[in-house]
Amino acid sequence: MDKKPNYIYHPRIGADIEVTFLPKEVYICRNETEITLSKSEFVHFLDGVDKVYSDILPLGTLVEIDKEQLSQELVASLLGDEPLYVMIMGRKVVFDGAYVDYLAQFWPLGLQAELPPMAIHKTMIKRIIAQGYAESEKESSYVGQLREILMKTAIPSHFYLRLQEELDDENQA
Repeated sequence: MDKKPNYIYHPRIGADIEVTFLPKEVYICRNETEITLSKSEFVHFLDGVDKVYSDILPLGTLVEIDKEQLSQELVASLLGDEPLYVMIMGRKVVFDGAYVDYLAQFWPLGLQAELPPMAIHKTMIKRIIAQGYAESEKESSYVGQLREILMKTAIPSHFYLRLQEELDDENQA
């Protein structure tokens, strides 16, 4: 995603995982185990890892959005130099055959009829300002059910679906 030729993941426990991006493939090595995936297979792999292992923030969480990931016109018209804060109002919401990580509303405005919710991918979050309420048993049960549904139905993330479409366009060019 950062257009770097390789990446080394240093897990808290276990051996490092080295990922090398080749023109048409992705090479993954951990200890002495090696695997080569097409870029399309790698995007599908990332989508699965994301569904199972990524954090899912509670409803009501207030986050700052990284404005560098938004169009400059939007930033200039809405914010100027001010930070962009949004409150998460939906998680793993499915539409158009894929899901977005979060739906959010501008803070402190909240829900406004003329402002549709913003679709947010977790990479757009610069920092968490305040986490929403998460009663542990109910929240963890819901998050587990949500992950299970996403895996069973094979619904892709809009983010990874967009990456797949970009790869398909590159291959056709």
